[in-house]
Amino acid sequence: MLGVVIAGLGDRVATALAEVTGVDLAIQTVAANRATFAIGTLTDDLVATQQAVADRFHRLGLIPGRWPSARQSGFRRRCDPIARAFAGAARAAGAATWSDPARYSIPYQGCSRFLSAGASTDCAWSSGGNRGRMVADHGRGARSFVMIDLYYWPTPNGQKITIMLEEAGLPHRVIPINIGRGDQFDPAFLAISPNNRMPAIVDHAPAGGGPPISIFESGAILMYLAEKSGKLWPTEPGPKYEVAQWVMWQMANQGPKFGENGHFKRAAQNSSHGDLAYARRRFDDETNRLFGVMNIRLHDRRYLAGEYSIADIICYPWAATWNYQGQNIDDFQHVKRWLDELAARPAVERGMAVGKELREDPATLSVEEQARRAKVLTNQRARRPPDV
Repeated sequence: MLGVVIAGLGDRVATALAEVTGVDLAIQTVAANRATFAIGTLTDDLVATQQAVADRFHRLGLIPGRWPSARQSGFRRRCDPIARAFAGAARAAGAATWSDPARYSIPYQGCSRFLSAGASTDCAWSSGGNRGRMVADHGRGARSFVMIDLYYWPTPNGQKITIMLEEAGLPHRVIPINIGRGDQFDPAFLAISPNNRMPAIVDHAPAGGGPPISIFESGAILMYLAEKSGKLWPTEPGPKYEVAQWVMWQMANQGPKFGENGHFKRAAQNSSHGDLAYARRRFDDETNRLFGVMNIRLHDRRYLAGEYSIADIICYPWAATWNYQGQNIDDFQHVKRWLDELAARPAVERGMAVGKELREDPATLSVEEQARRAKVLTNQRARRPPDV
């Protein structure tokens, strides 16, 4: 057995590893955001087990890449591949070599960057230049990998960004922001997203160098990621602004109106909120009208703006809530066809699945916690500027 201490990963990773069939894993401790594992042997099907672990991590949003191939030079050694991967990350972060049968304290970012790179132990941490760079060499030349932190909760607004990150293949780390609990009001998060809303990102290795860049508002994030990756947003003025106008349409119309429709549907369940018939009718009509706008747009074209783009990505997660919005999708056949096509894209499927395990059942909360959350989350008014 090789003991491995992973700092900053906690019980989500412990659960992910424990759920992978064929991994002999004993979770020794999970406390203070540190998880200690005793890792044993894998099944005989080494490659399949490695990929099962990688796929599970990927679905949790912990790593974007794939596990190293067992055929890589020196990979079959006396330590099992999972332990060697963690130890390799420790080595990259400046700890002892992997072959030392001891404990390794692995910073989360170092470990996730290592795994994102798909590297084995022949890797080196680049401490100079941009933060978040992993340089790996497998005999095919050096490659650089960047790290983007995504502040996220599994809602349509968050899913816009996970879909884009999957489509673009950008290495990233998901940091949950529990909006039901009120995490969005934490001062550290407000420094990134002053409107106390997720999603938000921090790119620790922006193009061209320089300090990390933080961005809030989903439309701005999608534009940034499209420019960074060179994908899903044309550069020629005509096609570019055909996409941009539908991105703005979503931000100004679909998102806010669908969100208010859901808000008043929930609020109407509590009689103390009074007669909400006008508000419910108002936003139900707007939701229906906006589905109609999309339906007309899509009646003679495959996608909203030329080729598949960030215009489709930003509109998809909210459109996929048609049933919750109280709409009959059969009334919008062109939207239905478009939804089915996008749902079949592997990157969309992965992006929509990120963080499903994070959702809470309100019925499991204590009466006191429900009251605390209601006080924090409702009737928000302006915050005062900080004292200088």
